[in-house]
Amino acid sequence: MFVAAGQSVFENRLLLAVAKYPGIDFSFLLTVGASDLGGKFADSTLTAVLESYLDALKVTFVFGTAVAGVAVLAGLTAPWKSIRGSKTDVGMA
Repeated sequence: MFVAAGQSVFENRLLLAVAKYPGIDFSFLLTVGASDLGGKFADSTLTAVLESYLDALKVTFVFGTAVAGVAVLAGLTAPWKSIRGSKTDVGMA
């Protein structure tokens, strides 16, 4: 569930960042992927695309860190209960 939320945060932030630069197709940017950016975009737009990716990644990592922090706090507030059952003698039929 949180992977999908993180992807949504990344895509929404990337859309906002790319919207500042005219001439960059957002749907094409999503299909290219990070490893092919250098070969698919001209040098004039590559800097803007990389800055947009960096901005989106920063926000995504902040989101992931916040979700992890909430998970740790939720885990620390859970009551400590033993999951061991009662002791039984092994070997007795």
